[in-house]
Amino acid sequence: MTELKFGRSSTLKDLIQDLDVFFASEVVSAEFQQDLSTCIEDYVKLHQKGEQGHESRKILEDLRDVAAKNAAGGNSKLAILLKCLKEMRKMLEPDDVIDIFEDTIIHPILNPFGQNRATLADAREVLLFCLLPSTEDIEDYRMHALHFRLFDIYIQKSKEVLQGTSSIQTAQAMKFSITTIEKVLLDFGNKCPQVSLFISVQF
Repeated sequence: MTELKFGRSSTLKDLIQDLDVFFASEVVSAEFQQDLSTCIEDYVKLHQKGEQGHESRKILEDLRDVAAKNAAGGNSKLAILLKCLKEMRKMLEPDDVIDIFEDTIIHPILNPFGQNRATLADAREVLLFCLLPSTEDIEDYRMHALHFRLFDIYIQKSKEVLQGTSSIQTAQAMKFSITTIEKVLLDFGNKCPQVSLFISVQF
């Protein structure tokens, strides 16, 4: 693969231009992933103090546009997107990530075949990040729709496995999903035991 070399991304525009090169690449290797992490890390170091103009939602919308532009890459592009979300966590608000990328984050967990271990690990980390409250919200944080969606998936897939009507391959995938979701929810409970289990539901 052609070596990728970048200067430090001092602005969001610079970062998005660099990420566009990564998304357009046809090869994803261990070296490539490290180059991507370094590229994002440089930007985060410059702006992690919460400077004006570096808003979570703007970053995510630009990232979504770059990913959509290069969506034909399938799993390889999903791996890059999850790596970006993981490395950018210090710059992002969990609610914004859920709003824009919820289905994308859950996809590899529900469809594990064909995904590599790094992609699945990144999906788990980003999912856990989305479940946890930000520091300023921790006192009055309430569980939101994503928590209950995971509970529903866990229960439904557990029922399907117990029924024993699925093919062996499908059952294996469901068991992986069940185990992964269970671990994420347990990690969430360990990290945030004070979160209320009740939310107000409006009909």
